[in-house]
Amino acid sequence: MKALGRLTLLVVTVVVMSLLFGVTSQAKGGGPGPGPTNLPAGTYHFTTQRASFNFFGAFPAPMININVSDSKQVSTPRGGPTTVTAETDVFVQVNSQTVNFGGCFVLANTADFSFSNLQTASLHTAISSSTPGCGGFSNFVPAPFVLDVTWTGTGPIATSRGDANFKCATYRSQSTTHDSSNLANATASLVPLFSDSFTVTGHAGLGSNDQRIHAKGISLDSCPPAIGGKGSGPGLQPAGSYHFTSLQAGSNFSDSSGSQVGIFVSEGTQTSRPEDGPTTTTNQTNVIVQIFAGATFGIACYAVAPADFTFSGVQTAALHTKITSSTPLCQGPAFGVVPLPLNLDVTWTGTGPIATLRSDGQYRCLDYNSESEIVILTNTASVTGTVTPLFTGPLTGTFGSLVNANLHIDAEGVVQQACIVRG
Repeated sequence: MKALGRLTLLVVTVVVMSLLFGVTSQAKGGGPGPGPTNLPAGTYHFTTQRASFNFFGAFPAPMININVSDSKQVSTPRGGPTTVTAETDVFVQVNSQTVNFGGCFVLANTADFSFSNLQTASLHTAISSSTPGCGGFSNFVPAPFVLDVTWTGTGPIATSRGDANFKCATYRSQSTTHDSSNLANATASLVPLFSDSFTVTGHAGLGSNDQRIHAKGISLDSCPPAIGGKGSGPGLQPAGSYHFTSLQAGSNFSDSSGSQVGIFVSEGTQTSRPEDGPTTTTNQTNVIVQIFAGATFGIACYAVAPADFTFSGVQTAALHTKITSSTPLCQGPAFGVVPLPLNLDVTWTGTGPIATLRSDGQYRCLDYNSESEIVILTNTASVTGTVTPLFTGPLTGTFGSLVNANLHIDAEGVVQQACIVRG
């Protein structure tokens, strides 16, 4: 149950980062990395070299995606020995008239992948049904094949740096992350699945990431993970000044029959002051509803009136709204059927401790520069509410969370296309 509490906090924080700030993350397999929980006291060093290949040919040509991640982790926990782990993962997805499969594979021989200073890389490896899967999962492979890919960097090289400080009760962590990426041309062959090789121009990339973390104290079960990434920011904004805020509350509920409902609310505000345009402010309050009730399963995102959601710091929050078939949908997950109408009356009360994440980021590519600062406050919460007429009685959600996030960005220069799609 404690793990579920951390998971709920992680889900809400990720929703903040992805829906409001548009932060992108690179999928990785089972290689070393910080993971979804806070690291024990000690020092840690994570490095990753990566390469990507994306071929989208005109029908009937296939779609081929190849991503390589060569990761290493050096861990020195307080009072324990230093350990070193390393893994090279290859993700392959192929869709064509004759071949359709996807999987993540661990290279038995790390020398099959070579990487040279963001300028060149190569992969030569044999893939079969006996090749280990990332995270221990098995993969479907239509037939054994040899995968050959070569990358040549074309520039420009983009660099970013992120410095983060996290605290929750007596636990503290400081991290510094450096990331560099380069566009690339690449050629790939999958023999004997395809008799031809495939070449892409500009739809490939090379990248490297270096992260150092120093942690002290003991992270309580109620503390959320100190989420980090390749740098702070929502992508590349035009020259100007930007301020993003997000207030979020979320929880999962269940009744005696095992039926479950998840309610996640976000109030997002964006103020943009571009150099070459007027100042604008946008505001929207969204509610994501996720239902598991007998044969009923559905998830959808709705835009509700701002007055329906009240938030006080990360101490209390309340949602009082009615969702009907005429309630506007918002950008977010959508699947199955959510039975309407629904009357949502939910109250969150913070239980502590409050966690604080402060992060500064910088990004450089050609003559474009941006500086960002983000502060995220998170609190666990007890939750009570009603979801009628789907559930007839009151519901209690123990593992709720409250999040207050603020992001400032100052940018200068001109964003060029070559700086947008990175490896």
